[in-house]
Amino acid sequence: MKTASSLLIAALFVCKVFTAQNFSQNYIVNKNYKAPEADIKAICKQFDDFPKSLDLNMKIRKGVNESFHVLRDYVYSSDTADVLMFTDPVSVYVQSIVNHVQLKNPELAPFKYKVFVYRTGEPNAASLGQDVLFVNLGLISKMESEGQLAFILCHEMAHNTKKHVVDGIIKRQELLKDRDFRRKVRRASRQEYNRYRRLVDLYESYVADYTFNSRKNELTADSLGLEYFVKAGYDPYVGIKSIMKLDSIDGPLFKDSVDIKKLFAFKHVPFNPEWLQTEESVDLGNNLKDEKLADSLKTHPDCPERAAKLKDLIKRQNLDAAKKSFLSTDYNLIKKQAVFELIELYMDADNFGYAMYYAANYQKEYPNNEYLKYVISRCLSEIYFAQKQHNFSHVVDLPDPEFENSYNHFLKILHHLSGSDLNTISNYYYEDNLKVLSGTNSQFVGTFLACAKSKSLESESYIREFEKTNKDPYLAAVLKKRFIKQKK
Repeated sequence: MKTASSLLIAALFVCKVFTAQNFSQNYIVNKNYKAPEADIKAICKQFDDFPKSLDLNMKIRKGVNESFHVLRDYVYSSDTADVLMFTDPVSVYVQSIVNHVQLKNPELAPFKYKVFVYRTGEPNAASLGQDVLFVNLGLISKMESEGQLAFILCHEMAHNTKKHVVDGIIKRQELLKDRDFRRKVRRASRQEYNRYRRLVDLYESYVADYTFNSRKNELTADSLGLEYFVKAGYDPYVGIKSIMKLDSIDGPLFKDSVDIKKLFAFKHVPFNPEWLQTEESVDLGNNLKDEKLADSLKTHPDCPERAAKLKDLIKRQNLDAAKKSFLSTDYNLIKKQAVFELIELYMDADNFGYAMYYAANYQKEYPNNEYLKYVISRCLSEIYFAQKQHNFSHVVDLPDPEFENSYNHFLKILHHLSGSDLNTISNYYYEDNLKVLSGTNSQFVGTFLACAKSKSLESESYIREFEKTNKDPYLAAVLKKRFIKQKK
């Protein structure tokens, strides 16, 4: 278990790094964030070896082993795909919260927690068992305080303590191998009439049986997680706020529309009102029926139900509201870095429409940030190149009813722009926002130009030559990833 001194060192490291970042001027992208290879191998070996220690019925042993192999492969493939963050300031911060909770709860001393920040915008966290926790960038970007994030972590630590992942795997295999259930399925399959309805009823009863246990585990993790949370010195009522936050967490991070007139206002070219036109005939599915999942089939209880049970528990145990945070780092700085990393994530995934939407919204707060200017400039260039090569839909989403309204509006504008419009906007945005930085030794001017050149040349020799003459690790990583994608 971590000592108080090691926790202090980690906290000071996070504070120092975040102090060095000046978001109003720039953002230094994290590229060296992966866990040591030995750590990943050790975790994979844990998932391989653990089933051997279980006393299992022979009928389910193979299925349980395969399920743990899936978890092993999930960790390994996620690391290989560069989506697991472990040594960067955000990950160190999250690990420090877990270490602090462990220090204040002596019963957690035997556990050796490994916390990874997962590079995805989905707001979620998970315990994989074997002391491995995943926390998504999307969740970090939407929590409002250290306390709110700490409660989610305590909840996942409780899942780990109670071995809910192991129990869930075994329960699923037992249900799948249940003779009575399989006999009923065969009988229903032979029915001449209502065969489909009978099979659906059977599978729903199977799902309901499993989800009942899953929901019970969630409430148990809330209760035990609250115990860890309060012992660590956090305000118990923040736990309730954290649960209620989850009820609306899938909502948009940015609610206001991008100001296109301001974004595309150039010094030497007047704004063209036609750039604001959209295809109103695009059906976003607003009239689709809202299908709600039956309560008996949900794997998680509704958030208001969970919050009510927590509130009752707090009152019964007379828990004090001690408003306290562990780390001296302002959580708002953590959130901001998470958003910047999401932008870079969307760039890496060639989702240039979404990356540009995030960057344009963030530019309202940081209008002089060089990284955001680079992102918008490069996105415009990449979208233009994609349209020329008839690959526009590969880099820009289609409007979708699942997207926030402001993003759909932004997408409709991008879809309406002609190739000539995109070329004009791309060139003049670069001239007014990025090229003017060339005298300041900005790394992003060179990155933009190198990307544009590699796009037109698509040459391995060019990229190799560039890596020899340029020592910028960010630029080299961007070009290397670009060439790998071009080869495919």
